[in-house]
Amino acid sequence: MRLSNVQYYFKSKDDVLVAMVARYFEECTATLMKLTQQSEAAGARERVRFLALSGLAHGQEISDMCRAFREIWAISSRNEMIDQCLIDYYRTFADVMVNFAFPDGLDDTGRARVQSLLIPFFEGYSITGRSVPLDLEDTADMLTDLTLSVSE
Repeated sequence: MRLSNVQYYFKSKDDVLVAMVARYFEECTATLMKLTQQSEAAGARERVRFLALSGLAHGQEISDMCRAFREIWAISSRNEMIDQCLIDYYRTFADVMVNFAFPDGLDDTGRARVQSLLIPFFEGYSITGRSVPLDLEDTADMLTDLTLSVSE
């Protein structure tokens, strides 16, 4: 692609960066949606545990996704537009998780509590997961129990 074409569609470097990050987040959301659609988990406990195991297993390795998010987090500390993209992505991520885990819905308080638990847990686990003392199964059970307890 020629530089003139890029400049025609994107008026600044920030516009290019936002478009790249937005596209990446769309792919991440689509992957999560596909994962939840393929799940055979029934009931809240099975669905929450499915999410917990999926998220925790992903956090056990330093994947390309983890590397990309670390770069995006770093950029977001200096760029308000990227920071807003990140906030919007996490809100979408949280909505997908809660809608999957609790398809019959939660009241606003339960929804906010589950989202406030899961987002920082998964993101923090992606950085620290390889150093926690509990194994994957025990951690998933703990996270499932915590999630169900705050959803009430």
